[in-house]
Parts: sequence; structure tokens; C-alpha cells
Amino acid sequence: MKYQTFPWGGYRQRLPGPEVWQERFWWLGFLAAALLLFTVNLAELPLQSGQEMMLAQTAREMMEGNWFFPTLDGRPYLEHFPLLAGLIALAYKWGGVNIWMVRLPGALAGALSVSLLYGVAREILPNRTAAIFATFSYLTLFPVARYSRLAMGDGVTLCLELMIVFCVLRSRRDWRWTLGIGLGLGLLALVQGGGALLMAAVVFIFLQWDTPRLLRRLPLWFGLLLGITPVIVWSILQSLVHEMPWLTGLMLAPLLTPLPPSRFGFPFTLLLELLLWSLPGLLMAGYGYQLCGKNLTWGWSRLIWVWTGVYGLGLILLAVFVPVSIIPLCPVWALAAGLALAEICHFPTYRPYPVLWVGILAALGLLAMMASLAVSVLFPMFPIGILILASLGITWASTTLLIARRDRAFPAMLFWGMYLSLLLLFTSPYWLWDLV
Repeated sequence: MKYQTFPWGGYRQRLPGPEVWQERFWWLGFLAAALLLFTVNLAELPLQSGQEMMLAQTAREMMEGNWFFPTLDGRPYLEHFPLLAGLIALAYKWGGVNIWMVRLPGALAGALSVSLLYGVAREILPNRTAAIFATFSYLTLFPVARYSRLAMGDGVTLCLELMIVFCVLRSRRDWRWTLGIGLGLGLLALVQGGGALLMAAVVFIFLQWDTPRLLRRLPLWFGLLLGITPVIVWSILQSLVHEMPWLTGLMLAPLLTPLPPSRFGFPFTLLLELLLWSLPGLLMAGYGYQLCGKNLTWGWSRLIWVWTGVYGLGLILLAVFVPVSIIPLCPVWALAAGLALAEICHFPTYRPYPVLWVGILAALGLLAMMASLAVSVLFPMFPIGILILASLGITWASTTLLIARRDRAFPAMLFWGMYLSLLLLFTSPYWLWDLV
């Protein structure tokens, strides 16, 4: 008999009036917290060389010239589909040509993805506690916050991915939501073609496993047709204007453009940076995957495994070993972490909390405190760096003590401490250390 400390619910029923207001409170609360974290000090540092500068220049030329045929320094810009550059150009129209407007669309989309993650979690996870923990885990994952603040498309990609998954889950209760699945995939293809292909695989494998009846719904295929039409039309028109082959030169190029290889050309580099960036959230997610392996009959388990498997296999087959490539997996890790934390907070009094968590968090807290002391002695001219490290050390040490005492308040301590530490980091110039 499987051990379960709280019922793993299925489809969520219609909420009464007071429950609706509570849901709105959490949606808006997470959105406000994300907006503060993702937009504070956004324009303090210059644009990174590479994609940020290229998109900024492309958007400027798009605003001053032809919106439908983007150029870079007067030459056709065909490496990426035009949605992200178009959003930046619209921001230029509204707020002028400056760094703030370059990064603002991605930051706003990233902030919206936090509320969408809460919506996805409420649709698929067993209860509100698990959904809240999952959303806090997602909000305080460093890669999500950092790359949403950059004009690199990651914030928009995360937002569209979660919108697609939200439509998938809502369509299990109301099939009309299947229309949004295809439209979302089409929009995602206009930002990141390869990501759209992987997300389409996630959607159709999950539906075939969990709710195959939805694959027979006409709105799903009609929405997919509507979504993919702009991609095909744009590619054909570009090929006619620039006299390039449509399929090989335009349609497939943005879809299959490889990411740069790892600095050391080895996947262990990605694993090391993944651990450094995603702790302690990834630590909690490990236990969530164990729960998923024991409960494959539930939709949340199937979604987590399909999402992880498709993207993980895609990264391996494409030999993509850069830190930014793991960002699309951050939402599914957050869902797994939310499951784990909700399960542990419902443990009976005789069950111990995971010992591994205590050891790793204690080590992280000790390292952060030692680093704070070292910086205070060696580099006293960087007080904000000392404060950031001290905040992390206190957060992890306090969480360790609460877990050791079996205090159920440890998630609140962990998440608010991580949020404060990230807020301190983003108010400093060190969040973009590539330019410091």
C-alpha cells in the first residue's frame, strides 16, 4: 500500500465565492512580488554584447522602418522570428529608446509567468499549499529571475510555455480551452522555434497519456492551424523579398539554430552550474520526483515526467550544454518542489524530515557566512556584497535549524529569505557579473 499523508486530488471543482477571492489574492500577490523582483534596477547596467544588443538594434530599425521585415545594421535579420524584437519596438514607441525599454517586455512576461505557474499548480497539484510552495520555489529560482531581466527571450518563453500548459490543464474541464493550446504554440514559435517543437511534444504526449479524448477536439487543431499560420506566412514573405529558399533558408533556420556549446564542451559543466544556480530549490524537487514515481496514475505525476523527459532528451540530442538551456525546466522543478514541501509539511509527528536537506542546507549556510566574513575582511569596500552573502547564510542556517526541529514554518523562512537575498542582489550591480 502506498504511503500518502494527504489525498492526491484529481480535477478541481468550481470554487465558492470566498475561495475565488483567496485565489485572486494569491494571483495578484505573486504578480506584485515578481514585478518588484524582476524590474528593480533593470536599466542600471548596460546591455550585454550579443543577443541583447542585436535585439535592441533590430527593434530600433524595426520601429524606424519596416515592422514586418526586420533588419540588423541594414541587413535582413533572419536568425530569429520577429515577435521579441517587435515587443521591444512597441516598448520603444511607448517609453523611448533606452535600456529600460529593451529589457522591460521580457521582465513583464517573466513576472506574469509567476502568476501563471500558480494557476498551473492550482489546476494540477493536490491542494493550495502545494501550489503556493511551487510558486515560491519558481519565484526564487535564480535562473528564472536573472534571465527574465535580460532581453534574451527567456521571460517571454517561460510565459508562453506556462500559458500553453495552463490551457492544456483547463481544457480537461472545459474543452474550449484547447483553442488556446495551438495559439500559444504559434506564439512560442515566433519567439523560440526549437522550444515550440519541444513544448508541442510535451503537450501531445501528455494528452495522449492523460486525456486522449482532447486530441479529437476540433478547436485544438483549429487553434494549432491559426497559431502556425503566421510563422509560415512570415517565412514565405521573407523568402520572396530576400530571394532565399523558404524551407531551408527561413523556415527551418530559426527552428534549428543551435545554441553555443559549453565553455568546456562537457555536460558536467552544465550540471555544476545547475547545482550552484538552483539550490536549494532543486534539492526539494528531488523528493518531488520520488513522489511522482510512486503516483503515476495522477495527472501531476505524468505532466512532471513528460515535461522533464522531453526537454531533457531534447537537450541531450542537441548536445546543448549551456546554463540558459535549462531555464524551460525551471517550472517543472518548481512543481516537483511544491509537491515535496507540501508532503513533508503534512508528515505525522513520528516521521523525520529528510536528513539530506539538513546537511546540504547547513553546508550552504556555513559557506555563505564564511564568504561574507572573507569579503568583509578582504574587500570591505563592497558592503552590498557582504550583506547579500550574510542574508543567504542566515536564511539557510535558520532553515536548517527549523528543519532539524521539525518546525513546519521552515518553507516560509526559506522562501522569504531567498526572496530578500535576490532583491538585494538585483538592487546591486553584481546581478550581471558579466559586465562588472
